[in-house]
Amino acid sequence: MHEVGHSLGFWHEQSRPDRDRYITLNKQYIIRGTDGNFERRTTEEIEDMGIPYDLGSVMHYGPNAFTKDWDEITIRTNDANYQRTIGQRSQASFIDVKQINRLYCNDICPPLACQNGGYPNPNNCMKCKCPRGLAGRTCEGIPQVGCGGELLATPLWQELSHRGKKKCYWRIRTDNARIRFILSSVNYRCESTCKAYVEIKHNSDFQQTGFRSCCKGPEIQVVSEQAEVLIISDSNELDYETGFSLRYIKGSQQFVLLHFILYSGQPLPKPPAPIWVPGSENRGFRGAAAGSGPIEKFILNVIPKVRFEFAVRRYCYQMVLLLSEVLSLVENQLVLIYVFLITEILIDRWKVSPASLLNTVLQACLEYEIS
Repeated sequence: MHEVGHSLGFWHEQSRPDRDRYITLNKQYIIRGTDGNFERRTTEEIEDMGIPYDLGSVMHYGPNAFTKDWDEITIRTNDANYQRTIGQRSQASFIDVKQINRLYCNDICPPLACQNGGYPNPNNCMKCKCPRGLAGRTCEGIPQVGCGGELLATPLWQELSHRGKKKCYWRIRTDNARIRFILSSVNYRCESTCKAYVEIKHNSDFQQTGFRSCCKGPEIQVVSEQAEVLIISDSNELDYETGFSLRYIKGSQQFVLLHFILYSGQPLPKPPAPIWVPGSENRGFRGAAAGSGPIEKFILNVIPKVRFEFAVRRYCYQMVLLLSEVLSLVENQLVLIYVFLITEILIDRWKVSPASLLNTVLQACLEYEIS
């Protein structure tokens, strides 16, 4: 199928101009003379037709492509959860097929209100072709295959476990919030590119292949980008018991902010404006972020003295749970305001790493206000 894609006019997926947002090349391990296979093309050479990058494309190289040492990978996904997704050759992805249809069949059907990135089926223009994990005339539902189903995330932890060899689909939804989930165990045949796996689509664009997991290892925790998540269990193993277990919960605003700091490495999104109540204790806090009063002096002078290195990415999971519970129990509104303002000032003004800042900011804020 990969070579058929070339014959239809497709470049390698990792040749797209936007590839550096998704993968990093370990050029030191690429066999000399084969680096042309990894060349990034320009927008003049590649027309993406408005379709996003797909780590699950049949046109994407695998992690060990053209490596001179099979113990080393030549392609590393920027999101480590997708490392075993790249390089699959089982079938064309949804985006692969959609691109083919846009190239060769785009004028067959009139417009149809397809949802979630679906497109009119050229063999039946009254129905949409849907991203994997979705179904229905306009891609509004999920496939009905005798397993899987629709689930609702609530403020209480729930568990989803599956054992078996069928292909099953679940959709977890909630109202006006993101979904936090922890993939606690997987039991598939472990391979560098998963052939049997649990796939989780937690991004805002369901066209893209989700991250696929097939190897036992540490728990994976993720927060969805929107209020729904698709989960697919796909196993073609006939001699191997397969399955997975995960827990999920409706994400609180506090945990989403903490997770954003710890795992994205990006600045915090702007928090919602606090509601000021005339005559309340909040009056003296107005304009603190831009002024030179005692609160700002505390923020800018005291916190740097108590900063210390905090190994976040690998060892912080229990700390995150503890801090999120503390924040959810604290009733004093000023604590959350301190967290928002201090974090914003230190990140935006001093360009401090959000990860190394987390423990210091929260500890200083909570001790200063609660004690």
